[in-house]
Amino acid sequence: MCSKFKFIFFLLLLPAIVLAQQDVSVARSWNEVLLASIRNDYARPTVHARNLFHVSAGMYDAWAVHDPKAEPYFLNKTRGQYYFSFEEGYTLV
Repeated sequence: MCSKFKFIFFLLLLPAIVLAQQDVSVARSWNEVLLASIRNDYARPTVHARNLFHVSAGMYDAWAVHDPKAEPYFLNKTRGQYYFSFEEGYTLV
């Protein structure tokens, strides 16, 4: 429970981190916050790897929506048994 509060605290500090480090991208700053949260949590490599992947894929999809050449990873795709519609969220296929 304490790690959740630390994670939320780091998320609240993210704008200050981004302003202090103008030479890195926002995605890099978010990943640094996630890595700092992982360092303060229990060792659960599979959980942390999955969380890092989903956050990274979400950031990529958010960028890919605005780039005409990029193709999103989740949005308007079927992954496993889920279809992730851009307009409606995800549905079970």
